[in-house]
Amino acid sequence: IIGGGILGLDVAYGLLKCGLQVTVLEKEKRLMPLQADEFASGLYENAFRGAGCRIMTGAAVKDSNINMEENIEAVLLEDGMEIPCDFVVVATSVKPQMDFLNGTSIQALHMNYHIHTVLSHYLRKTGVKVNKGLEVDRYLETNVSGIYAAGDVTGMSGIWPDARQMGQIAAYNMCGVPARRPETFIEKNSVNFYGITMVSMGRVNADPQVYDILTHHSKGSYTKLVLRDGCMEGALLLGNLQNCGVYQYLLQEHKSIEGLEKRLFKLSFADWYGIDEETAEYVYQ
Repeated sequence: IIGGGILGLDVAYGLLKCGLQVTVLEKEKRLMPLQADEFASGLYENAFRGAGCRIMTGAAVKDSNINMEENIEAVLLEDGMEIPCDFVVVATSVKPQMDFLNGTSIQALHMNYHIHTVLSHYLRKTGVKVNKGLEVDRYLETNVSGIYAAGDVTGMSGIWPDARQMGQIAAYNMCGVPARRPETFIEKNSVNFYGITMVSMGRVNADPQVYDILTHHSKGSYTKLVLRDGCMEGALLLGNLQNCGVYQYLLQEHKSIEGLEKRLFKLSFADWYGIDEETAEYVYQ
């Protein structure tokens, strides 16, 4: 399996359950390099190795050997190592599908999220700006009037619930009913391999020189929070997922956590309720 992200590990998990001999090749130094930190990756790596999976990190695939029947026999790594195999699963990245724009006046940049490199050139005679996909405003309109974009083609999120919400927002605006997207669509992933549950949201691998990083260990659980300028930028939960909804709310709405710094690992939605001084009612603040 080429790629040690969530998709690659999901395939590995299933094939191992079927009794196959599985090798996972990951170009980066650890598994799930985008969704997990070093601690979480280490737990999953140990679990997969314990199940008989061969894991090779820092392993970049260069080529493959194909026999006369056009069946693959081995993959070749950049360091010259050859790994015999019966078949290969490629699970290296998620990137926007923009081939349908060929021949149009819309500019598209293919971005491989896994290694952050450009995979193809700009289209000619273009007008639409791109980032990791088609750049859109708060109304999901590109900088070409009348052209809207929704879903993973925008590079904002690659999951179905967000794509569906973006499609609705774009549809409203196309019909002349103003509708704005949320402040941000957060990247959210959840996995459960060998009884190790994890939820990863937002920016979980951040520069400690720029972001404030807090971690909390307890029996059977691990929580990591990434903060900047009084707001939460990322959250990683292992084992105990109790506060997952609260952290997602903080990330999605970009809420200030001022005054809650000492309770960050014990938050609940009740922290955003209080007493109205005029009515004495218990209300959302």
